[in-house]
Amino acid sequence: DGIVAWGFWIAGAANFGGSLSGGEGSNGILHYVTGLPASNPALGGITGTYSLHEGAIGNPNVTSTGSDIGTVTSASLTANFSTNTVTSLNVAMTMDSAKQYVINESPASLPISVNGFSSSTALVSSPNGACGSGCSLQAFSGAFFGAGAPRAGVGFRFTADTETVSGAAPLKRN
Repeated sequence: DGIVAWGFWIAGAANFGGSLSGGEGSNGILHYVTGLPASNPALGGITGTYSLHEGAIGNPNVTSTGSDIGTVTSASLTANFSTNTVTSLNVAMTMDSAKQYVINESPASLPISVNGFSSSTALVSSPNGACGSGCSLQAFSGAFFGAGAPRAGVGFRFTADTETVSGAAPLKRN
């Protein structure tokens, strides 16, 4: 949409001042969200609520090391720009194999620094038992994009039973 973009690289490698290579699964998929840098994200007392970007045609892909492919079905985020914290986040997804997962952190108090945030405490669950012996968050991070932060994006990775699931999603301020 000119502010935020998302996608994935297959068998890709990236170098961001260090090295990050590979990705998930036998194809080495690396999911990403990128965009114009946020300007003036401290919007003085504004609480921004974000939801899955309606421009996400076909919904963003989610992949697993078990060769499962899925989509993000919903995503939401609330940011309090007067305290520079993310106060809630939620991402739901469904895999082709009918496995369903939800990443949730609410209430939250995740600091926003240099337009980004991350969580190591969000809970991963499955409404249909897909966690098997357990789900565990490995990484969850996000950023804000554009003048006045009208867009956001999140990326995530977690283990679910014996496989690793990863993906990314763009969000738009409501």
